[in-house]
Amino acid sequence: MSKGAELALLCASLMPDICGVVALSPMHCIWGGMHGNKDMASKTFSSVSEFTYRGKDFPCMTAHLKYGPAIRNLILHRQFELSYIYEEPLKHFDEDTAIRVENIRGNILFIYAKEDLMWSSKEAVAYMVERLEKHRFAFRVDVLEYEKASHILVPLNPPKLKMFKIERQYPEDCRHSREVAFRKTVRWILDI
Repeated sequence: MSKGAELALLCASLMPDICGVVALSPMHCIWGGMHGNKDMASKTFSSVSEFTYRGKDFPCMTAHLKYGPAIRNLILHRQFELSYIYEEPLKHFDEDTAIRVENIRGNILFIYAKEDLMWSSKEAVAYMVERLEKHRFAFRVDVLEYEKASHILVPLNPPKLKMFKIERQYPEDCRHSREVAFRKTVRWILDI
């Protein structure tokens, strides 16, 4: 489960030449990497961070992959959901695993679906915004939240969208959210 937004935020927090970052459906902390073969059922979280910097691991959160709830949600609700994997570990959140967003030397754009069922993007963004305010962050912070949208907020129409109940219930609203998010992201990038 690659998390590109976390990598973008982490890189920007470590490399002062990066003058802005877009974080799409982000998490606020570093997680252990995944190992196993390509088959999703064989994957597990590692206790070693997903990313390294100059040969060193970062402190990381870890979780246990339990597929029973995912299968139950697929059968009973026709809904793909993995957010439950992160709920218990985040109750015992380790501040050392937090991405030091306050070290970013440029503007930040956070984008997320209000009901992100893959992980808790809304809570992660709230945590990072609060952290930035606490540190009196000197750059612009923009937040785009979409109510009728899934975890996938890019202007594509991959078959994976149908995994999400909201995409099946409100296909046009979700498509519109993806397109608007993309247009606003492009405008935001052009402004920095």
